[in-house]
Amino acid sequence: MENTEANLKLLEEYVGGRLPIIAVSCKKGHGLEKIGAAIFHALDLIRVYTKGPNERNPSQKPFVLKKGATVHDLARNIHSDFSENFAYARVWAKRLVFSPQKVGATFVLEDGDVVEIHIK
Repeated sequence: MENTEANLKLLEEYVGGRLPIIAVSCKKGHGLEKIGAAIFHALDLIRVYTKGPNERNPSQKPFVLKKGATVHDLARNIHSDFSENFAYARVWAKRLVFSPQKVGATFVLEDGDVVEIHIK
């Protein structure tokens, strides 16, 4: 396409940093890998992975939650029984000094956390 870079520059000047701009070319396949991360960031979403108490590896399919979600929010998303009978959870995360760490229902989750929920 003609004037693509010039048009992108004009758009960036017009928006002035108020919105994220992702240059994408479906024809050439440029920038497509950036769309998913940008959408998650713009919508304040996080991905949290779960694993059962006797499982070695976490699920490959994450739960998608709003940023600031707690272990209780995750438990409620899994099933109401998990929320109502919650005992504790173990969380694996790089930011934790001890990983896994035993946590309560109010523990705030972050993108990429792995959670193992234990019920009564």
